[in-house]
Amino acid sequence: MEYLMINLCDCPERLNYYINHDEIRPNITQDSDPEYLDATELLKQPGTYFFAGDGIALLCWGVGDKIYEADIYALPRKMGRPAKDAAKQVIDYMFCVAKAGKIIIRVPSFNKAAQTFDYGLGFRRFKVEPGAWVKHNKCYDLIWYELRAEWAE
Repeated sequence: MEYLMINLCDCPERLNYYINHDEIRPNITQDSDPEYLDATELLKQPGTYFFAGDGIALLCWGVGDKIYEADIYALPRKMGRPAKDAAKQVIDYMFCVAKAGKIIIRVPSFNKAAQTFDYGLGFRRFKVEPGAWVKHNKCYDLIWYELRAEWAE
């Protein structure tokens, strides 16, 4: 299989660019997060996959036996179809090449666009943590979504 939109990447500066970008950071951070997010150590951990393309980055890291958590970072010009296509490529890679059994995504309840996006990819809600996400001194529920290898087929 060919991955045209995105490629595996091991450059922490590139990931740091996305997670600290003015158009992305406000959607992914909580009040308790540091002023600058640095993913350098995370990328060094075994079982971490970083995919990058033009205006899109996706990160998957191991959280258990064949279980990965994932985040997607897309600049506004790449939201919609380009982000969905990139996410499908990463899902395919994670299940077929990395042999993931399950991918998990956590989304704060105020981010309706991300919830719709994840559901459209086949993810299903499996857990809610009431008040677990704090943004601007307000508590939001944290919604957990999962996609299992057998569902993706």
